Amino acid sequence: MITLKVGDLLIRERDKRPCLVVEVAQTPDKEWGQGDTYRRQYRLFDGVAGVHKWYPDTVIRATFIVHAS
Repeated sequence: MITLKVGDLLIRERDKRPCLVVEVAQTPDKEWGQGDTYRRQYRLFDGVAGVHKWYPDTVIRATFIVHAS
């Protein structure tokens, strides 16, 4: 699993828009099959639309190309 951090660049696959990770939060939900690992959610800034939005880790893996630093 990829763990992103603040400042990582993501590219949304459907429209090739760049998004920047601006905040990372741990959820109370555990990773499936992992007893001690919790799922994360990421707050992304869409520079084209100028908005912030929270995405769960599963959505990040399904809809974004990750350019982690």
